[in-house]
Amino acid sequence: MKQLIFDCDGVLVDTEIVAAKVMTELLQSYGIDIDTKDYIQKFTGKTFTTIFESFNLDPKRDIQEIAKSIEQKIYANLREIPGMSDLLLAQHLPVSIVSNSATWQVKKALQFLGIEKRIGSSYFSSEMVPRPKPYPDIYLKAAEYHDVVPGECLVIEDSISGATAALTAGMPVIGFCGASHIQTDHAEKLYEIGVSRVAFDAAELESAIQELS
Repeated sequence: MKQLIFDCDGVLVDTEIVAAKVMTELLQSYGIDIDTKDYIQKFTGKTFTTIFESFNLDPKRDIQEIAKSIEQKIYANLREIPGMSDLLLAQHLPVSIVSNSATWQVKKALQFLGIEKRIGSSYFSSEMVPRPKPYPDIYLKAAEYHDVVPGECLVIEDSISGATAALTAGMPVIGFCGASHIQTDHAEKLYEIGVSRVAFDAAELESAIQELS
């Protein structure tokens, strides 16, 4: 392997459970029958705009403004997934961050974790490509940035959407199940779509990276 690629939300920062709770409450207020578990299973890893559009909400509502408000709530109180920043900083291969979140969110997460110098400009938001995950565009962009072929990139992803994007790009994937939103059957689902290994915490992830890289 010539490059490691980490997803951000649900891998480095524990934001997905907060997003699920906030989004579930909002969707319920619009009369949509959904609970937090359903939201996590169906929508984790997808952009808020994509989620809103899938429900065909009243076009008078400004979906982008609603999404921005939710993002600000989530990123007001970031929390690191234990051990992940130290693990990332200890890697010897080039490291990229790939996220469906907005660029400002990725930058804030990098600063919060103290890894912005290590990453430099090698971070990629869905805003930088035509299509977000589960499409492979953003992963292909990260490979192109480092001038490596996709098969030489090892990806760490928590969501089905993100793992699907990386696998479609032709990259091996380690599924990460160490965040608060992960359901009991999630590891099985990740294996079913083709991930190479699953890790449940930073220590297991380090072992998996060493084995596969």
